[in-house]
Amino acid sequence: MHLKLPNVKILQFDGHSNWSDPSHSHNECYQISIPFHGNTIATLNQKEKVLSKGNAIVANPNSTHSHQFKTESSSLVILGFNRDVLNKWLIDEENLKEEVIFNEEQEIFNNDLKLKMKQWFSLYILNEGNQSTFIDDLEVSIFQYFSSILRGSHNIKEPLQLVSDIHLNRILDYIHSHYSDNMTVETLAGIAQQSKYHFIRTFKKTTGFTPHQYIMIFRIKKAKELLLFSSKSVTEISYELGFSSSSQFYRNFTNLVGCSPQKFREDNVS
Repeated sequence: MHLKLPNVKILQFDGHSNWSDPSHSHNECYQISIPFHGNTIATLNQKEKVLSKGNAIVANPNSTHSHQFKTESSSLVILGFNRDVLNKWLIDEENLKEEVIFNEEQEIFNNDLKLKMKQWFSLYILNEGNQSTFIDDLEVSIFQYFSSILRGSHNIKEPLQLVSDIHLNRILDYIHSHYSDNMTVETLAGIAQQSKYHFIRTFKKTTGFTPHQYIMIFRIKKAKELLLFSSKSVTEISYELGFSSSSQFYRNFTNLVGCSPQKFREDNVS
């Protein structure tokens, strides 16, 4: 499944553990690598990382990178954005002063991205991809989506324009300190001194995630650390992180990471 526009490329690779691409770099584009299924060994600027569902890496221009499937059946989506066009769009939309540099490691909600990709592919097919105004609109839609979910220099200038930086830091500090508690949006909105729905909008605009999604990502990140560096059982970890049951933990972990907690530990602990 491929979508090739003048300034955006979306390529999906499905295969087995013998698939790989050699180390290379691009001067003219940004490349995002997102596994949809299985594990991918990615090397970015001589640093190796095992990518699974929920993880992604961004190769900024001139960054050396390569991929290799680790598991028997794997699926990897690679996106490429034209460097000049993306930055010109960000200058207009975000008032960007310098060329954007994305964080190399990212967290992605795969299910949301899959729905977006279906929409983009369907629109392209319905319009037969031959109308320049439609192509422009489709590229802008893709730029808007990824600029909102990817962390980088374009969205760390002023963390919350509608709330002071102190309030934002308090919210994040509170989440990072109480991630195992049963937090409510009302509590977080009170810290931000905003109404509930206004807070949800501004939080998502700033972080790219709803408060619930951000908390879940943070919990799963802590779960990975405990699975790798402790001998605690999956049940113990689930309750330590504030999940109401081990099955709830299992569902959320599998949805974000692409495999069960047990499989993640088996694959990554020697």
